[in-house]
Amino acid sequence: VGDSSLCVPIVGPGHTPLGVILLQTDDPARFYRNDDLELTSLVGVVAGQALGYSRAHQVVVKHERIERHLNTARTIQLSMLPRETPQVPGYTFCNHYQAAERVGGDYFFYETLPNGQIVFGIADASGKGLAASMQIVRFAGEVRLRIATSRTLKTALEKLNQFVCSFGDARFITCCIGVLDAAKHQLTLANAGHLYPLWYHAEAREVG
Repeated sequence: VGDSSLCVPIVGPGHTPLGVILLQTDDPARFYRNDDLELTSLVGVVAGQALGYSRAHQVVVKHERIERHLNTARTIQLSMLPRETPQVPGYTFCNHYQAAERVGGDYFFYETLPNGQIVFGIADASGKGLAASMQIVRFAGEVRLRIATSRTLKTALEKLNQFVCSFGDARFITCCIGVLDAAKHQLTLANAGHLYPLWYHAEAREVG
């Protein structure tokens, strides 16, 4: 008993091979002919184009989903940042934020304590992008808690350090926090691995 086989490639966009169509029959009275080959070849081309465009569509859908997640993360991150600067006679506060990517691991804040003192700080999580932004979101909530419940700035930073160490990975966060007593013109700074702040002398026009 003889058989007949017909095999054609499934070719996607750009002549990318995606598979094959294999047809077989063991009916000796019904062998495949050239017309069958041409029809099956056409089916292979159409199927390949459809598969190729389907995969491209999946990539587009995935990309759009990532874009939505990034936009949501950016909205959350920007909502954590101050919208206004403290208004303190004799002092001017300025800030600017620009992430290197859509979202980032940078953070700054202002807080006014019940005694009128101003707490401000800046922090930076290691790495970039979504992972760093998620770390800084966790850190931002803990900063407010520790400042509100700690008796000294040193104690607050010690608690923050323990919190960051509890993440359990190789990531770290640097920060610099200051407390301004405008009535006494006294500034207390605590630095945790961040770049040291610069002191600009306006009259001498020098950075100290």
